[in-house]
Formats: sequence, C-alpha cells, structure tokens
Amino acid sequence: IHPLSLHDALPILVFAIRGRPSRPQRRLLARRLAEAHVTEFLARAAKGRRLAQRLGDHVDVPGRPGVDHAYWVFPVLCDNPRELVTALRSHGFDATRRATLAPIGAGLPRLERDFGRLVYLPFAASYTDADLDRLADVVEVHARARVIPGSYSGAV
Repeated sequence: IHPLSLHDALPILVFAIRGRPSRPQRRLLARRLAEAHVTEFLARAAKGRRLAQRLGDHVDVPGRPGVDHAYWVFPVLCDNPRELVTALRSHGFDATRRATLAPIGAGLPRLERDFGRLVYLPFAASYTDADLDRLADVVEVHARARVIPGSYSGAV
C-alpha cells in the first residue's frame, strides 16, 4: 500500500463529497428539521440583536450589518483580547479567543489582522436581559478598540 498524492486523492474526495448521505443520515436530518423550534431560533436572534445594539459602537461586531444574523456565536473585535477574556472570566462569563477557523485565500489582509483581535463572547438563548446587560458592561469597561478603516460593522 502506498500513500495517495493529493492529485490522485482529489477525484476520490470530490466523488465522496458529492455522494448522497446515507439513509440514517437523511432520517436524522429530516427529524432535526421537523423538530426545529422557530420560536427559539427567533428569540436567540432577537437577543443577539439586543446585545449588538447594547454594545453600540464600543467594539466591532463582525456580521452586525447582516440582515439575517442568527448569533450562533457572538464574536467581537478589540485591541486587547487577552485582557478582555480575563475580565469576562473573572465576572463569570466563559469567553474565549480560540477557534478552529482560519482565514483562507490570498488577498485577505484584513482577516489576517483581525483574527488576532477576535474574542468569542459567551452567548446563550437562556441569557436574561440582565445577563446581557452585565456582559455588555464588562465588554464596555474592559475592551479597547480603535477606529480601523474597513471595519466589519463600520462602528469601531
């Protein structure tokens, strides 16, 4: 057995990706879609919009201008991400800077620059308005941001 080169493996991979999901996977997807709770989805999005509005222009919220933002994650950009994460954790919020995402492609200097400024705020549909206000207060007190041309929300 010899290892395949990327050139040899690519057609196999493309065929596998284009393949139809198995019957159990299709049943699982159908069940999940049938059980989707639209009201929970809308409530989560409304809470996300509320937090984004509460943060105002203090930090840049990537995706804020998006019309249909679902807020499954709540990233913000700031100039002191380590300090912000430490402050949030000391106030009981489990924020992180870690992600499995990475910018790809050439000509994306803004993405490369901003990945170092990224903080994922904890965000749950179960958060009360008081929780969201407390979270926003910590961000406003501890996050340092500067005006950066070409920011995502135009707000920094």
